[in-house]
Amino acid sequence: MQLIYTADETFSGNPLHESGRKAWCVNFSIKEIPFAFRSQSAFWCCPAVCRTKQLEKIEGGASRLMRILLECHLYHPTRGLKPAVLAITHNGSTILLFVTFSAFFGDGDSLKLVLEIKGVVATGRALNA
Repeated sequence: MQLIYTADETFSGNPLHESGRKAWCVNFSIKEIPFAFRSQSAFWCCPAVCRTKQLEKIEGGASRLMRILLECHLYHPTRGLKPAVLAITHNGSTILLFVTFSAFFGDGDSLKLVLEIKGVVATGRALNA
């Protein structure tokens, strides 16, 4: 299984009430799930939420928080997904599933936060041109 991650800021509570209370959310899903399903929120898991004001106080900010999250989520020796193997038995045959990191994506602001980019973020179209 290949995991894909994304992160973005969102308003907590009522989105129509601009209280300034934003939260930074990290989400992941499984790449092998068909896009028609993966486009629904039920197929995404949220392992971390951090208030934006608190995120600004963390040394290293979103970049450090994302590193810690991936390290714990994937590579922790007892709770991580990478060392674990999921065995599925179907019609008498057993399939072993291994978890790997596939990709991180997000909008320009989330990429700037996580990758610590100080300038303009190029779009995928410009990178592929």
